[in-house]
Amino acid sequence: MEKGPKVIRYRFEPSGRFLFVVQGRHHDYLTTLSFCTCYDYSFRRRPGGCVHMRALREAVETGKWEEIVAGDEEFSQIFKYEVLDVLSEEPR
Repeated sequence: MEKGPKVIRYRFEPSGRFLFVVQGRHHDYLTTLSFCTCYDYSFRRRPGGCVHMRALREAVETGKWEEIVAGDEEFSQIFKYEVLDVLSEEPR
């Protein structure tokens, strides 16, 4: 059984650029080691970052994440989908 949020790395080819998405309880969040699109990160500013940033940090340290490979032409579509998912979230 998996513990904690699921981390997904979208890798785009042929450029090799990538996006990390961390699945929360209700939404997916674009996340880096220093930023997250979730409400907690934006408004509560918890020390050490939000749960999604901590999950990403652990995934990077252990090399454990799900990887999805997509073409560079899909970058904008995937990015837009992930941002719209976050924008649909109701503040808690």
